[in-house]
Amino acid sequence: MKLTALPLLLAPFMASALTQQQLDKMAAGLEVQYQVLAKSGAKACAKDLGDGHCFKARLTLTLPFDESDTHWQLYLGLVNPVQSFTSDSLAIRHLNGDLHQITPKVPFEKGHPLHIDWYANFWQLSYGDSLPNFYLAAPGLKPALLAATRSVPGAVLPHQEMPFIKGELPHKRTLDDDTPVADANWYYGRYPEPVPASEIALLPNAAKVVAKGGRVKTHGFTLDAKLAALTGLPASPDGLAVATRIEPDLGSEAYELDIDNSGVTLAAGDEAGRFYGLETLSQLFDGASLPVVHIEDAPRYGFRGLHLDLARNFLGKAFVLQLIEEMAALKLNKLHLHLADDEGWRLAIPGLPELTTVASKRCHDLSERHCLLPMLGAGPVSTSRDGYLSVADYQDILKAAKARHIEVIPSLDMPGHSRAAIKAMEARFQATGDSQYRLVEPADSTRYQSVQYYNDNTLNPCLASTYAFTGKVFSALKAIHQQAGVPLKRYHIGADETAGAWADSPACRQLIKAGKVANTGQLLPYFLEKVTAQLDSLGIEAAAWSDGLEKVAREHLPAHVQANVWTPLYWGGEKVAHQMANAGFDVVYSFPELTYFDFPAAPDPQEPGYYWGTRYLDAAKLYAFMPDKLAANASQFKDRQQQPYQADNWPLDKPQNIKGIQAQLWSETVRSPAQAWYRLLPRLAIMADKAWHKAPWEALEGDARQQGEAVGYAQLSATISRHWLARWDKKALPYRIGPVGAEKRGNTYRLRAALPGLTIQVKPKGQDNWQSWQPGMALSAPFAARALTNTGRAGRAIWVNPQ
Repeated sequence: MKLTALPLLLAPFMASALTQQQLDKMAAGLEVQYQVLAKSGAKACAKDLGDGHCFKARLTLTLPFDESDTHWQLYLGLVNPVQSFTSDSLAIRHLNGDLHQITPKVPFEKGHPLHIDWYANFWQLSYGDSLPNFYLAAPGLKPALLAATRSVPGAVLPHQEMPFIKGELPHKRTLDDDTPVADANWYYGRYPEPVPASEIALLPNAAKVVAKGGRVKTHGFTLDAKLAALTGLPASPDGLAVATRIEPDLGSEAYELDIDNSGVTLAAGDEAGRFYGLETLSQLFDGASLPVVHIEDAPRYGFRGLHLDLARNFLGKAFVLQLIEEMAALKLNKLHLHLADDEGWRLAIPGLPELTTVASKRCHDLSERHCLLPMLGAGPVSTSRDGYLSVADYQDILKAAKARHIEVIPSLDMPGHSRAAIKAMEARFQATGDSQYRLVEPADSTRYQSVQYYNDNTLNPCLASTYAFTGKVFSALKAIHQQAGVPLKRYHIGADETAGAWADSPACRQLIKAGKVANTGQLLPYFLEKVTAQLDSLGIEAAAWSDGLEKVAREHLPAHVQANVWTPLYWGGEKVAHQMANAGFDVVYSFPELTYFDFPAAPDPQEPGYYWGTRYLDAAKLYAFMPDKLAANASQFKDRQQQPYQADNWPLDKPQNIKGIQAQLWSETVRSPAQAWYRLLPRLAIMADKAWHKAPWEALEGDARQQGEAVGYAQLSATISRHWLARWDKKALPYRIGPVGAEKRGNTYRLRAALPGLTIQVKPKGQDNWQSWQPGMALSAPFAARALTNTGRAGRAIWVNPQ
C-alpha cells in the first residue's frame, strides 16, 4: 500500500468498548520498540518521494495482558513520512506534518507482539530523527500518553531521552557517502593539542593587545552600579578608578582600554563600545587583580547575530533572558527571535487572542479549534514545550536586550511556515464569523506539500484578508516596541520554503486574469513586495531568507532589505551571497553547514540534531571558517557526504553589503533549555569570536595558514577553558562536554578532552569504578573514557576499542 499526505479527515469509528481506565492501563503497560532495519534499495523506494531514497523501519507493540478491543488509535510523530507498509496486525497513515496514525487490525494477546514494517522517506542516521510521546486515543475518551515513549526529564541526548529506540543505525546516506565514523580516534584528531592559556586571554579576541607586564591588585571598581551589574564587575567606592569617555572618531562599537596602577581608562566610539570595553575588563579581572595592558579593539562585522527558534518548541522567557546575558558577554548584538511557525505562535498580539489561546498549544484536538495538532512529539496535552510570551514578557526581553546593546529582530514566518496563524485565524472565524483576518480560502482546491510535509501551511497572497492580518501584526509589534521604549527597527518576514500552494486558488486566478501578476510563479514576489511595502510605511526595515528574496526584482523592494543567505557553500552559497550583495541587499551569512547549531557536533548517531546540511559542525570546523574568503573554504570543507566540491569564486563588487554572520538554533529537536545549551555552548563562543575578530591566519595561504589555524584554535580552546567554563559552571549552563579522544602510540594510549582543563576518567571493561587518567597510564583496550568538569558533571562515555 502506497501512502501520500492525506487531508486530516478521519474515518468514523465504531463506538469503543474501552473504558478510560482500560485505555490508561494500555498506555501504561504497552511495550514499544522502534528499530531501523536497513537502508533499502531503489526498488523498494517510491521514485517520486524522498528523492528516490527510503529506509525500512519496524515498530513492535506488546501488551502484558489481553485486550480484545480494537477501536483505539495510536498517534506518533515520524520525521520521515511513511511511504508504504506491510503488517497483518496494524495499519499506518500519514496525517499532516510529522503526525501519523496507527490503527489495529487484530486484538492484543498477552505477550504476543504486533509488528508493522514500513518504508519512509530518505534515511535515518541519527537517534534524534525519532520523536517521543506516542499516545493512544479512543472515541469518547481522554487520550493517554504511552509511558514507554515519554520524554525522559533532563535528558540531552536522544538515546537517553527515547530508550524505546533499539538497535544500530545505518551510517551512510548512499554508497558515495564518505562520512567518517566518530570513534575515539576521530575525536582525538579533532581536538587541539592542549596549550596553556595566555595571561591576557580574551574571547572574542581583541584587535590589538600590548601586555606591559605586572598586575594591578583590586577588589572592585568605582563604576556606575548599573553598568557594573550588566557586565559582572564588582562596584566599590574605594576600588580601582574607572574613567570612561566617548570619542566618536574611534568608530561604532570600538574601544581602547588602558590598565595600570593609576586605574582604568576606557575610551569608546559610542555607548556600545563603552559596554564592550567593560565586558573585556570583566574578563581580565580574576577577582583580585588585573594585568597591566593596552587594548585597541573594534568589531569585524556590525551584525553578529543568533537566531533562536521559540516557535517549534517554546523554551520560555527565563531562558531567553539568560541567553541575552551570554550573548552580551560574547559581544553579540543581534537576537533574531523566531516567534511563529507551523507548530506554534509564541507572541501575544493585542486584538488577535486566538494566536495564543489556540496556536500556542498542541494537543489531541483533531478539529484544531482549541489547539494545534501535537507535532514534533508534543504528546496529547499541552506541555512545557508550549506557551507564549505575553506583551509584558516580550517587553522585558526587549529592555534586557537594549540594556546590553542587542537588537531584537522578531520573526513571524510568512507566507510559508504559517500554519499556526492560519489555524488560529480559522478558529477565530468559526467562533465569531468575522472574516476580516481569515486566512483560508474555502474554494481553494490546491494540493501541495511543504518541505516539512504540511498540506495547509502557506498564506494565500491573493486574499485581501492576508494583508489585513500582516498589517495588524506589524502595527501591533511596532506599538509593543514603542511602549517598551525600544523602537522596532527590523522585522524578519521569513519568505523561505514556500511550496507553490496557490495553483488552484480562485482568488489567485482572478488576480492573474486581472493582469496584476503574470502567473503563479510571480505570486511570491507579489507577496513580498506588498509586505515589505507595509513594513516600510511603518518605518521598519525588512529581512528575509535568501531563497525568497532571490525571486524578487531588487528594484521593487525598499532601500534596505536584509538577506540571510542560507544556501550551503557546496551548493553555491558563495554565488548567492555575492550576487545578493552586488544587487544591493544587506547580506548576513547563515550558511547551514557552518552556522546551524541544531546540527550535530559529530557524525555520531547519539549526537542530537538534524543533519540535512552536514553530518557534523564541531568547534574545529567552525573555527576554520573564513568568511572573507568563501571560495577558499572549498580547500578545507566538503559537501554533506564528505565529497570535495568546486567553489564558484563569484566576484564580490560591493563588499560593504556583507554585514555579518548569524548562528541559527532551530528547535524541532530541542525540547528543553538544557538541550538548547548543549547545542549552543561552546560553539556560540567560537562563532562570536569569528564575527568580532579576524584571525591573522585567515590572510595566509597553504601550510602557513594551516599552522596558524592550529595555533589559534588551541589558544582559543585554552581561553574557553580558562574563563568560560567556570562562568558556565557557575550559572549551571549544561554546555556540551565532548567524548574523549584516544590515539594509540606504541603500547600507550594518549587521551585528549575536547577542551583543556577537563578531567579525564577511564574504566576498563568489566570494572565498576571510574579512575582518573594521567599521561603514561598503562591501559588495555577495550576501556571506557569520559571527561568531567570541575563541578563533577560528566560527558558521554565512549569506548576505546583495540586498533
